[in-house]
Amino acid sequence: MWDLYAPFYDLFTSAIPDRVRQAYVDALRLSPADRLLIIGIGTGQDIPLLPESVLIGIDLSSAMLARAARRLRFSPRLRGGLALMDAHDLGFPDASFDRVLLPLVVAVAAEPRVLLREAARACRKGGLVVMFDKFRPAGSPPSLPRRTLNLFSRTLATDITLDPAELVRGLPLRLLSDEPAFLGRQFRILAYEKT
Repeated sequence: MWDLYAPFYDLFTSAIPDRVRQAYVDALRLSPADRLLIIGIGTGQDIPLLPESVLIGIDLSSAMLARAARRLRFSPRLRGGLALMDAHDLGFPDASFDRVLLPLVVAVAAEPRVLLREAARACRKGGLVVMFDKFRPAGSPPSLPRRTLNLFSRTLATDITLDPAELVRGLPLRLLSDEPAFLGRQFRILAYEKT
């Protein structure tokens, strides 16, 4: 499905302003020596905003990665590369990365909790895991309109009924910040420290 979306993906996500993307990149607090994993790098729209670092970007779609590779070629300050990989079973040893970014991928994952468990496993102790996605208000069940709309949105790709607190429960992640980012609190930036 994502290979089919790839030619049009930037059109769908261009509504997200660069200031929002910059906000979640800033939440990573990257330094030049940091090893950054971007889970669901897609077409690489975030690549031009990244400061100097070691980047590994993964995605399930080879068509998405081909577009990300073009952007990466024009970003010489980034060292690293891209890989075709299922984020539900990351092919990296424990604690391989200083920072892990999950931009608009948690809500489209088949098993979001498994995805976050793998993200936490791949992050070193004291490192940061940052999510940007659409989530329901914390601590409340999804409303009837949200559940109804989710029947349609889930068919297209994305779940709008997720509560990040439920997803990370029991994982070695301590919430540092939860900031509204886009469309009120529908899209949020959450930063966690790996404990």
